[in-house]
Amino acid sequence: MDFMGGAVEIVACDPSSPDARAMSDALWEEIQGRYGFTATNPFDPVDFSGPVGGFWVAVDSEGKPVGSIAVTPLDPPAAELDVMYVAP
Repeated sequence: MDFMGGAVEIVACDPSSPDARAMSDALWEEIQGRYGFTATNPFDPVDFSGPVGGFWVAVDSEGKPVGSIAVTPLDPPAAELDVMYVAP
């Protein structure tokens, strides 16, 4: 897939991986800046586990994370999209 002039691959990853943490931290920084507050990042990797949970990272041709999306399980079989972020 091409994104902003370069190849991007979307890969499943462990929600506690450095790439997943980098994307959730980047999203949290964006949220704090947009709404004018500071707080500890509330995203917990455990929230994205289970039979319907998951975390995916978009990586560029150099392997750098440039986006993410996660699925958070709710009451089965429901789930919600979370940690949707694309680096500027």
